[in-house]
Amino acid sequence: NNLAALLLDVEARPPEERPAPFRGRDLLAEAEEYARRAVEIKETLDLSSEPWTTYNILAQIAERRGRAEEARAWRRREQESFAAFPGAEAQIREWLPFIPVIVAACEGNEEAGERVERHLQAFEEGWPTTVAAIRRILQGERNLDALTGDLTCKGALIVRRILATLEGERAAGDEGSAAVNRRRWEAQSSAGSSGRRGEVPPSVGSSDRRGEGRRDQDALTLDQLFALVEAGCRGDAQAGQLAYNIVAQALQALAAPPELRALGRSLERILVGIRGEEALEGLPAELRPPVEELLRRLEPDAE
Repeated sequence: NNLAALLLDVEARPPEERPAPFRGRDLLAEAEEYARRAVEIKETLDLSSEPWTTYNILAQIAERRGRAEEARAWRRREQESFAAFPGAEAQIREWLPFIPVIVAACEGNEEAGERVERHLQAFEEGWPTTVAAIRRILQGERNLDALTGDLTCKGALIVRRILATLEGERAAGDEGSAAVNRRRWEAQSSAGSSGRRGEVPPSVGSSDRRGEGRRDQDALTLDQLFALVEAGCRGDAQAGQLAYNIVAQALQALAAPPELRALGRSLERILVGIRGEEALEGLPAELRPPVEELLRRLEPDAE
């Protein structure tokens, strides 16, 4: 999975900016081969293996090749597998209290509609495509595929929960559903920390804005890998362990391209404290500059 993501990162660069070992190669084909191998393995495991991250990579590959229908199919699998994951709702927990409010607004409650608008404005910076989809729901759109086609798996899960709640409440009867949702959102609005109805929680405008992120947020780039290695060398144990796992396992797998195996060996040496030419041994000339720059940043007088 990480190999595929790294190859996608290199492929996204202009050809003249790619390291020489990666030029003149079909990097999309190589990335797809690694991603499909990862899918074959992950689909034999449970959802804790996060198969949606690999479906995301395959969707990106299809998009770059102009295969829109194939990309949509991978996106659906990405969103559906994430929605089925038991820990998924914990990743959208800041949205869960607002779903009954959105449903009440959809059913014509004006006060709920005003509150929803305040919340959407607060979330818009960090969740732009999700907010746009919710506005379409408020305008009457109910087609799941149309609403989630360009959403991240988190945004799609929020939309799924809203539509499921709407469908469930409709089954109870229009009049009853409106009353139920009105009681829910009124109870939630009066139970906030400030006790004032309709107030946007302080957290909405801060860390929550990072919730949606980029569609390819789970794809590790070369820059991110170097940042992990640097953080690990500076004492961040969690970053160091993650970086070591990547460079010692994924980058040095027998199926990895030789230049990536060489890079993995070099970064592994840096992580265990080796510096200078010994850390650079075996690196292709084209891959030496970024590693040399990393070593310069790690020098004591560079801090």
